[in-house]
Amino acid sequence: MQSISTCIAVLTLSCAAAAQLVSPQECLNNEGNSNNTFPFFSSAFHYQQVNGDLPTTAVGPIKGLSFRRDGTSSTSSVARSYSASISMGVVDFASITTTFASNYDTAGATVVLPATTVNLPAMPAKPTTPPAAFTASIPFATPYIYTAQKALVWEWVMTSSSTTASYVMDAHSGAATLTGAQTALGTGCTATGQTSPMTADASLTTTATNISYTASTTFGRANSAGATLIGTNNPNAAFPICNGTLYTNALVTVPALSDANGAFTTGALAFSYSPALNGMKVYTQTYTADAAQGPIPAAVSNGVESIIPALPQQYARIYASGNATATTGSLGLAYSVVTRFD
Repeated sequence: MQSISTCIAVLTLSCAAAAQLVSPQECLNNEGNSNNTFPFFSSAFHYQQVNGDLPTTAVGPIKGLSFRRDGTSSTSSVARSYSASISMGVVDFASITTTFASNYDTAGATVVLPATTVNLPAMPAKPTTPPAAFTASIPFATPYIYTAQKALVWEWVMTSSSTTASYVMDAHSGAATLTGAQTALGTGCTATGQTSPMTADASLTTTATNISYTASTTFGRANSAGATLIGTNNPNAAFPICNGTLYTNALVTVPALSDANGAFTTGALAFSYSPALNGMKVYTQTYTADAAQGPIPAAVSNGVESIIPALPQQYARIYASGNATATTGSLGLAYSVVTRFD
């Protein structure tokens, strides 16, 4: 038989975990930087929110959702009732799309509140010190067991509302993209017809779904064949090129043709994100054909070290206002109504 002290400890830990289950997490004790009436203002609404910034350890059953009024807006929000249902599930955040049904893993969606009447209260006056309390709560008919291995999805399908007046909730907008640090290595040589050294720039940017690589070159030999060399190692080795040093092991070559100014770009090259890639360094160097250079007849740029950054904020919404039966909606990355999972 468990001791009383053990039971108290378990209860304390359970309460602490529940109190922390707010997304975006930075809004747990702070006002969000935005406000939003979705999905509560329309006569019909199909809304899905993906919250991937929650704890990565098992958190147990979720018994409902709670929301709070925007802590800075003076707009009054009257009580209302809806005909609505709520489903929940999980998904790999990087795979979300504008299609509602596809934003669940293979287990699919679980109906936690079948179609029913949902009543939400009038919002209290704005607090003297934001944020406001979570006063708009929706209990589930069936708890959802969340194991925290993937991003949490909740979906609201509303077919009617007693009012379309604003219901102004606290919300938060984060960074939809992050760009990794870049460092120039050495100096390019001066191509024929140019007065400045050939210069390469390369960046790695993450979004919610992928990594994008872009490289550009200026001051190469005009109207000449060339290429961008991309690798994962910097040999920093003497090499028979005009600037004397090779800065990439050149695992990938992207051919190019410079324009009349000696410039060219790779365009955006996208590939899937993996946590194992966070912090990885990529090395770039470019060239254009140039017979006046030696020992190899090519003008060569500086090198560039680019670092793959972490993913940006892991929350998003997919929404279709005025259409409860919509199968697709608009995708808003790094935006979320501040939500407490009870």
